[in-house]
Amino acid sequence: MELALSLKLSKEVLIVVTWCLETYDRLDKTLAGTDHSWRALTLKLCSALETANKLVRSTNVNVRLLSENVEELEGIVKREDSALSSSKAFHLSLEPK
Repeated sequence: MELALSLKLSKEVLIVVTWCLETYDRLDKTLAGTDHSWRALTLKLCSALETANKLVRSTNVNVRLLSENVEELEGIVKREDSALSSSKAFHLSLEPK
């Protein structure tokens, strides 16, 4: 599930970055010329940047959740290691000397 989410986010990031760059390039060319469509391109670029900002926020939330899950798994592994050590020590204590 995490891989699918990661791939989806990667695709979304690529789309938003491409959209921003294309809009910026068109805006730059428009401002260099006499075309009056710069207002619409500016709004489109602002929209693309707002979308990118939302995507970054969403990614940050997902990274935080993933980090919490990793911490929980680390705790489980430590408990398992401790239980194995205790079990091994108990088993050794039962062996005749």
